[in-house]
Amino acid sequence: MTSVSTPSLTFGATSGTKTITSNGKTIDSPILFNGVNGTWQLQDNLTVGATRTTFLTVGTLDINGKTLNTGIFSSSNASTRAIAFGAGYINLTYGTSATTVLDITNATSFTSSGTGGFSSSMSVTATFTCGTTGGTATNAANLFLNGGSAIATITTGSYFKIINFTGYSGTPAVSTLYLSGLTLSSGGTYTNLTIKTVGNGTITSNGKSIASLETGYAPPGGGSTSASTITTALLGTGIGTASTTPTGNND
Repeated sequence: MTSVSTPSLTFGATSGTKTITSNGKTIDSPILFNGVNGTWQLQDNLTVGATRTTFLTVGTLDINGKTLNTGIFSSSNASTRAIAFGAGYINLTYGTSATTVLDITNATSFTSSGTGGFSSSMSVTATFTCGTTGGTATNAANLFLNGGSAIATITTGSYFKIINFTGYSGTPAVSTLYLSGLTLSSGGTYTNLTIKTVGNGTITSNGKSIASLETGYAPPGGGSTSASTITTALLGTGIGTASTTPTGNND
C-alpha cells in the first residue's frame, strides 16, 4: 500500500464542484471538508488511513457511487452539509475496540441521499450515532453492518433511514432507534433492539425477534399518530417483510 502522509488535509472550496482522484493512494492523515456552498466529488475510491478521521463541517461530499474508506467519520454540528452517496459507501475501518466510528450526534441542517450509506464489517466493537439531536425521517443516513460478530452499539435515540444487518452474526447492544426500514440477518440476535418507525419502508426479520416494534410513530415534537405495536412474538415467527407506512405526521 502506498500512502501520502500529511499533518492534515483541508478541502475548502466555496463554489462549484471540485473533483478528487486518488489513483489508489492512501491519505494517511485526517481530512476536513469545510467550505460553504462547496461540493467535492470522488472520481474513484478513496482510502483515508484506518486510524484517521474524515470530517465534514460544511458543504456537500459527493461519494458519486464510489467508496470512501476511513477509520472514523465525524459531522456533528448545525452547519448546512450533505452527503450524496448514490450507490456508494463510506466504509468505517477503525480497528480499535470501543470507538465511536460514526459521529453525527447533531444532525441539524444535515442531509443524506442515495441508496448507499455508512458501512462496517464489525470486526471490533464500535459505536454509531446519527441524529440524536436534529434527526428526522428525511435527513437520516443508511447504515450497513455487513459482517463480523463484534458488539455494535447504535446510540439510543439515533435516526437512520434503514439499518441492514445482512452478513452480521453478532448481538447489538441495548438501544431504541428511529428507523424507516430494517433488515435483520439470520445469523444475529436482535432482542436488545426497540424500533420506532418514522417514515415509509419495510422490515425484513428473517425469522428473528426484536424487543418491540412500534409503527407509525411520531417522534417527539412531531404531530399525532395512531401507532400500533407488533409484538416480539409476532416478529419471532418469521413475519418476513412488513410495511412501515406511517399514519401520522413524522416530520
